[in-house]
This record gives sequence, structure tokens and C-alpha cells, in this order.
Amino acid sequence: RKQFRLGEDSAFCLEISKKIISAKINNQTVLLKRYNRIRQNQDVENLIQKISLLHNPLERSTTIPELLGFEGMAARHYFEALAKMVPEAIKFSGRNRMPPTDEFNSLLSYGYTILLYEIFTAIENKGLNPYAGYLHKDKRGHPALASDLLEEWRSVIIDSLVMNMVLNFHIQPNDFERDNASR
Repeated sequence: RKQFRLGEDSAFCLEISKKIISAKINNQTVLLKRYNRIRQNQDVENLIQKISLLHNPLERSTTIPELLGFEGMAARHYFEALAKMVPEAIKFSGRNRMPPTDEFNSLLSYGYTILLYEIFTAIENKGLNPYAGYLHKDKRGHPALASDLLEEWRSVIIDSLVMNMVLNFHIQPNDFERDNASR
């Protein structure tokens, strides 16, 4: 019951959403710095700086839509930087989905889906409702709380795993099949 009551408290929703997005952006920045340590790509470094500049405005956000705007800007910079570090053989020029149009996005989407349902299960096992979120709004059949909690862990778990797999050539372009509709 408390979970649902808190979902009606706009101040609580905003504060927990700020924490979620701040942690997400921090984790994305850490991942970019880790992979750029070896590459020393100045474009990536510039994008990391742009992301870092979003922390203060994010903290001053007064609404969730405003907060999501800053999160969107950070995500654009993050995926642009990530694309500069993905090997040429694996096509990736930025995030796309539903359906993903390249190998890297396919790996991200697949990983995010698996992680979402692991989080979903953990939420249910704790007696909470995975559909009652604070950042993501209720949509029929969408586990909003699971999506909320997924945000912080995307880059730490899935993006780093996918980067490791492609940078160490555990996954290569010929490991993928395309259906006739996407050729």
C-alpha cells in the first residue's frame, strides 16, 4: 500500500527519479571513462564533459518531464561516445530500438530485456508491484517500477558486457542473421 501511496506523492516521485537518473548518468560516465582510458579519443572525452555538465541542471529539475529532458540529452551524448569506441565491423551509430537495426543495438535490447525481467522477478519476490513505478508512468502491461530500477544498471551490466564481447571479438558480424524483411 505504501508503494502506491508514494506513487501519488509528486515530491517523492521527483526526488527518487533524480536519484535514479543521477546514478544512471554517473554509471554511464564511469563506463565511458573506463573504455576511453586506452583509446584516448578526444571526441569521447568531450562528450563525457558534456554529460558531466548535466548533473547540476538535473539536480535543479522541478518536474519529471524536465528531468527526462536532461536524461535524454545525456543519453544522446552517451551513445554517441559509445559509438566512437565500437569496432567498425560491428555497426553502431547510436541507439535505436523496436526493432533494433544493427548488431550492437540488438545485443543491447536483448540484454536490457533479460535484465528487466530479472529485476521484475526480484521486485515480486520482495512483495512489491513491478507495475507501480515512480519515474516511468503507468502504461498497460508495462512494468514501470522494473523500468525505473533498470535505468541505473543498464550501463553497468549490459552495456559493459556488450562492449566487452565486441571489443574482444567474442561476437562478430557473421554471428548474426538478418531476416528477409531487414535486408
